[in-house]
Amino acid sequence: MSELMIREPGWFKAEKTVKLPPRELEVMEEADVLVVGGGTAGVPAAIAAARRGARTVLIEANPFLGGTSTAANVHIYYYGVGGGVQAEIERRERALRERFELKSFGFHPECKKLIIQEMLRREGVKVLIKTLAVGVVMEGNRVRGVVVENIGGRKAILAKVTIDATGDGDVAAMAGAEFKVGRETDGFAQPYSLCPLKLEEKGIKFLNFDSGWVDPSDIRDLTRAFLEGRRNLWHEEFNESNRYLDIAPMLGVRESRWIVGDYVLTLMDQIENRRFPDVIARCWAHYDNHAVDFENESELAQIWVSVLGLWRKEIGCDVPYRCLLPKGLENILVACRAISADHDAQMALRMQRTIEAIGEAAGVAAALAALQGVSPRELDVKKVQAVLVQNGLLEPAVLLDEYMETPTRPLPPIDELIGKLGAEDDSEAIWLITRWGQEAVPKLLEVLKAPEPERRFSAAIALGIMRRKEAVPELRRALKERRKELDAPKAAPRAVAAVILLGMIGDKEAVPDLIEFLSRPDIDPHSATFTIKALGRIGDPSCIEPIKRYVESDLPDMPVKLHGGVVEASMRWSVDIAAGGVLAKLGDPYGEELIERYLSDKRAFVRRYAERALANIRSKGRASPPGRRPTTSL
Repeated sequence: MSELMIREPGWFKAEKTVKLPPRELEVMEEADVLVVGGGTAGVPAAIAAARRGARTVLIEANPFLGGTSTAANVHIYYYGVGGGVQAEIERRERALRERFELKSFGFHPECKKLIIQEMLRREGVKVLIKTLAVGVVMEGNRVRGVVVENIGGRKAILAKVTIDATGDGDVAAMAGAEFKVGRETDGFAQPYSLCPLKLEEKGIKFLNFDSGWVDPSDIRDLTRAFLEGRRNLWHEEFNESNRYLDIAPMLGVRESRWIVGDYVLTLMDQIENRRFPDVIARCWAHYDNHAVDFENESELAQIWVSVLGLWRKEIGCDVPYRCLLPKGLENILVACRAISADHDAQMALRMQRTIEAIGEAAGVAAALAALQGVSPRELDVKKVQAVLVQNGLLEPAVLLDEYMETPTRPLPPIDELIGKLGAEDDSEAIWLITRWGQEAVPKLLEVLKAPEPERRFSAAIALGIMRRKEAVPELRRALKERRKELDAPKAAPRAVAAVILLGMIGDKEAVPDLIEFLSRPDIDPHSATFTIKALGRIGDPSCIEPIKRYVESDLPDMPVKLHGGVVEASMRWSVDIAAGGVLAKLGDPYGEELIERYLSDKRAFVRRYAERALANIRSKGRASPPGRRPTTSL
C-alpha cells in the first residue's frame, strides 16, 4: 500500500498559522461504505448500501438524523421525484403519526427522526452522531476515508467507498475536487431560511421565508446568518393560538458549493427533458430558485423567467450517474445538493424527494463497487439501474436500448407554433420556435410585418433570443410604446424584457433609448441594473455619464422583499457593483472606486462579488478613457 495522506480544509487563506507536530491517528472504524452526513441523502444512502450487503458506517455532525427535514424544520415535500427508500420512510412516518394522533402540516419531524433511526438499526448500519469530518485520508487520487472529530478526539475512519452526503460537498472539496459556488455573475447562491415551527389549530406548521444569503463554508458568515435569521423571526405578535414551538437548530441552506463532476447538469437539460444512458434518478420542479434579482442570474434564466415568464413551467430531466463522480477522484461519490449541476439547475436537484433518490442510488452504487473491489467510476451502471428499477426508483424502460432513441422532447411543427404568436399564453411557443433555429427565421421575419403589435412583439422576442438584429426596431419601440404585460410570476415588465434582449443582441443603435430608459425618475433598482448591464454588453462610451448620474443620484437604500415577504434586503450593492464593472470596462476609474466600497461588507458573498469584479477588471485592464487613444511603447 502506498503512503496515506491527510487533506484538510484549505480553500480560504489564513493570515496566521500554528504548526502542530505530526501524529498518528487511531482508526476507529473500517467499512465497505462510509456515508458522511446523515441527512436527506445520507440516510437512504446508508440504508441502500447496507441492504446490498455492505458493512456501512454513517456519521452525522448533529445529535440526530434527518438533515433539512428534521434539523432545518422543512417537514414537507414540494417537487421532486422519489420512490424506493424515500417512499418507505414516508409511509412508515405517516403510520406512526396517525398512531399517536399527531397533527402536522406535512410529515412530523420527530416521527421521521424515530423512523429513520429504527430503519438504520434494522439494516445494521453503524451510526455515529456528533461526529464531524474535518479531513480526508488520501492514497494518491483515491479517497480512503475521513478524519473525524468527536467527543473521543481526532480519529480516522477508513472505507472502500466514501459517499459525500454533507450537503455542501465538504469531503470532495477537502479531497481536492474542483468546485464552484453560486451564480457565474456574482457567486451568490440561493437564499437561506431559518424556519420556526408554529402551533396552529390544524397542528404544527413551519414558516419558510428567506432570510438572506450565506456561505456555509465560512464560519464567520454562517454565524452572521444565524444571528440575523433569529432577529428576523420576531416581526409579528404572538398569542396562545399563534406562537412558536421551536426554531430550527440548522439553517435551511438551499445551495452552497457544487462539485465539478464527469458531467455538469444544466438548466437546458431540464428544459429539454433530456435523457441520459446512465440515469440514476429524475429531477422535476418549476424554476424555484428563490431569486429576487434576476438581473444577476444567467442569460438563460433571464430569458426563461424575466422575458418569457415561464417561472411556473414544470421542467425536469434524468440525473446521470456521472454527476455523482468528482472529476479526478476515485472511491468517492457525491450524493447531496453539491452534485455536479450548475447554479441554474440546482433549483430542481435540491428538492428533498430527488435528493433522497440520489442518495439511494449512491448507496447502491457504493455497495456494488465496494463488494466487487472496483472504483465507482469503473462500475457497470446498468447493474445499478437494475437495482433501482427493482426498488421502484426508475422505470424499467431505462434498461432498454430504445430508451435513448428520443434523448429530448420532440418539437411541435413550426407553423403550428408561429400561429400562436401574439396569443395570451404564447411564451412557451416563443421558446419552442427558437429551438427550431435558422429554419424559424424567415417565418418570424414575416410576422414582424404583421399589423397586430402583440404578434410583432412576440416575433421580436423570439428573434432577440436568437440574437438577430432584425428584432432591434420592434424591441426599441417597446421601450416607448406600452405593451400588454405578462400575467406570470417573476416576469419582467415588457419594456425590461426588451432591455434584456437589446443588451444580448448588442446593437449600438439601441444605446440612446436605453440611456433614456435609465434616466426615467420612476425606474426601480432591478430595471436599472438590467439596463446598466445591457449598456455594458453593448459597450458604448456614451453611457458613462448617464450611469454615473444614476448611481450618484439621491438613491434610497433600495430595499426589496425576499421570497416569503418577511425580510427586506438592500440591493444597493447589486446596482453599484454592476455599474462599477461597466464604468471600469469603459475606462472610467470611478468604476473601481464604486466596487471598492464593498470590500469590507459584513456579508461574505457581497465581499467576494466585489473582489471578483475587481480581479476581473484588473486582469483585463481598463479600456482607454473616452476621447483618448491607447499609446504603445516602442
